[in-house]
Amino acid sequence: MPEPHSNLSICRLCSSAGGKLCSKCNAVSYCGVGCQKEDWSRHKGKCVPVVVRELGNEGRGLVASKDIKMGDIIIKETAVIALPDDIGMWEAGEEIGKQVEKLNKEQKEEFDKLTYKQKLISISSSFIQTAGHDTEKLKKAKLVEKNAKITAIFFNNDIATEDGYKCLFPNLALTNHSCSPNSSWTGKVDNPQHLELKAVRDIKEGEEVTVNYIIVEGRFSKRDTRQARLKE
Repeated sequence: MPEPHSNLSICRLCSSAGGKLCSKCNAVSYCGVGCQKEDWSRHKGKCVPVVVRELGNEGRGLVASKDIKMGDIIIKETAVIALPDDIGMWEAGEEIGKQVEKLNKEQKEEFDKLTYKQKLISISSSFIQTAGHDTEKLKKAKLVEKNAKITAIFFNNDIATEDGYKCLFPNLALTNHSCSPNSSWTGKVDNPQHLELKAVRDIKEGEEVTVNYIIVEGRFSKRDTRQARLKE
């Protein structure tokens, strides 16, 4: 996960006066080389040219922490959860739960922070009532309710990959939609579940990094169709 937006006048490690930026990402500041070296084991996995920032009504998003040139790789990420594309939404809950349990502590915390489809949670709550006294239906309804939140998170943030899977990429899930995006992701030929987010034009420091959610599904669609897809 990229670094959160922070006060760059303060050292990330000791909180004294900072000013020495990480030259690779410009996302964190240190008081000197000593603190920078000591923090490297934590920072190296977050050293990318964007920070996570609250963006008002859009929620969290990725913002450039330095100027990014067209064609530059912004983030490389491998899916942490992957499900076959043809799996049913409610049948997927149990499998999502199993894969979430395999995530490390930080990944679980970031997963829980992702946005979710509230209507899925509302629907799942009604399943137990409609199951009535049918033992089998009641069993399935309780399982659906148990996994409702994680299912709603996954299906609000999943990305379809070229190998026929629906995948979750926690970092890429933070990119917000734009009809005029400044970045786009592509999968590796030998591993479609590994995506690279690249700048499709120059991006200035402080500019939000955006993508087009429906570039594949909706680029040839009429405006009304694209808008309906975005509201799902």
